Amino acid sequence: MRAAFDQFAIKYTKGTFPGIPTIVRIGYARATRDDPEMKEQLFHLQGCDSIHTDYETLASGRISDTLMRCIEGLKPGDELRVTRIERLACTLADLTDVLTGLDQQGAHLQIGDWWPAPDIPPGALAAIIQRLIDFESAHRSEQTQIGVAAARAEGRIGGRRHKLKAEQIKQLQSAMAEPGADPVAVGQRFGVGRATVYKYLRMVVE
Repeated sequence: MRAAFDQFAIKYTKGTFPGIPTIVRIGYARATRDDPEMKEQLFHLQGCDSIHTDYETLASGRISDTLMRCIEGLKPGDELRVTRIERLACTLADLTDVLTGLDQQGAHLQIGDWWPAPDIPPGALAAIIQRLIDFESAHRSEQTQIGVAAARAEGRIGGRRHKLKAEQIKQLQSAMAEPGADPVAVGQRFGVGRATVYKYLRMVVE
């Protein structure tokens, strides 16, 4: 059934039916560790009017030059075909930029391993992914705030955990407040060095 659909699609895109606008299907393949020569991708992209091959390694925060040229060459109604969505980008943020670019060109996206393919325009898919990014960012921020609050409760803010607990730090500060207190002796009592004793003296422990 899939083969029959592809044959129909190929005839349709090459203008078999007079009066119906021709849709150009552009394939995009990228070399990966599991498919360095892109043989598997090229096999599945048969039937495209042309195929862009990309040997550039994906990097976060950057869209490959080959993919950018491919997107910029698309016309309204054209379709970009890839075998898997991760061929387009290595982060959700970069993928959002790619999908937004497709939407601005008025192009469609066909992903080989999404079958049956969801009827979602690239722009709508980009909006969904952006919401997922925002969700993850908000969750990460909340976890960070929880961690900071816990650190403050233990008498520390970020960095390595203090060797002494809050109650011990108070005892150390009290010992140093006594007349003639020796920081070396006090430090030995709590198992810390002289410099650490002075560090604890500057701390405000609730």
